[in-house]
Amino acid sequence: HTHTCTHSDQSTHCNHPPNNHPTILPPSPHLEPYVSSRFKTKHVCVFGIIVQQLNERRSQLMVPGGDLAPGEGDACIPVLLVQQPGVTRPPARSSGSEPPIGFGSGWDLYLPGGWAMAFWLPLVHSDAQVIGVDDRAQLLFEQGLFSFPTDFPDTEAGSAYLARVEQQAITTYQRRPASKRCNFAKLQSPFPFGPRWSFAHEATVPTTPANDDKPEQDRPLVLRSRRELLSLEQRFSGRDTGIDPRAFVTVSLRCRGKGCPDQFAQICSPPTDACKGKPLDARTRRLPLLGFVTSNGFSQARGCGFAIGLCTVGGLADLFDQQNKGKAGNRPGRTPLHTVSVHVCVRNAVSAFYREATLHVVAPPL
Repeated sequence: HTHTCTHSDQSTHCNHPPNNHPTILPPSPHLEPYVSSRFKTKHVCVFGIIVQQLNERRSQLMVPGGDLAPGEGDACIPVLLVQQPGVTRPPARSSGSEPPIGFGSGWDLYLPGGWAMAFWLPLVHSDAQVIGVDDRAQLLFEQGLFSFPTDFPDTEAGSAYLARVEQQAITTYQRRPASKRCNFAKLQSPFPFGPRWSFAHEATVPTTPANDDKPEQDRPLVLRSRRELLSLEQRFSGRDTGIDPRAFVTVSLRCRGKGCPDQFAQICSPPTDACKGKPLDARTRRLPLLGFVTSNGFSQARGCGFAIGLCTVGGLADLFDQQNKGKAGNRPGRTPLHTVSVHVCVRNAVSAFYREATLHVVAPPL
């Protein structure tokens, strides 16, 4: 980073950093707009060398394919490297295979504006694997991590994304002939096109489609800060911490049988008299709604259906207390969130049955 401010017309800026520079962060040219603007594409011809000259220097190497030694006229580009640890620990009480420790680890490379292609070509020629947005989302999915904006419905971008997906599903459904449409009223599927976060707070769920006109505008309240998650650990230990029971917490779902949860599938509390391994008919039994699935698919690392979703704190804490009633006296002052695991039922919008799944609370290390 010291080489980025050696030019004469940059010395004045280096001696007088901006007043709003964050004091808790290490100094970096990327945090200074006046330095970052110096390395835009329009300045490449002044401080750097064009690709044609670079190829001419490569042609003069004694050994073809060798590395070029930096010259006096070469530009020194500031970059940021951020390490991603990948999977740091598997969920507790797992009933099957999980991604190995370190899966998905690597480095994030941040560059000044206008220098993406200059770094892209050398990385590709050095056997770097190129992936797209969908591949990155799948990689995060296999790690059990959240993908933006799919798993962030509490943000403006996430809410707009879910509304767009729901509107597309409604449009596709209405374009089909009546004889080719799924009869959601007969299936008693109340949320066929998208989630209805407000119904997760209600004791009863409607038996007729509740969202066949327009997407929901309300955003869920999701606990993400460190302070809220620490209070949530105490709540799962049986202590009243004053957390809003209508708030949501991020969870992961692992199917205990065949099939995969669909996007916006319902996450429900199982009945106490349910038969293990047998699906429940949703047309004869109504289960309490806990939340909805936001990301779904078949996990290659786990070999089963897997999903990421949101569940209410109140319903999930009551279910955890119910399924761990005999162990409540042995619980410490706070229960680590990565050890919270319960059995739930999942129902797809086009299905008439509830199927069993194992739910884990997903939270970063505190």
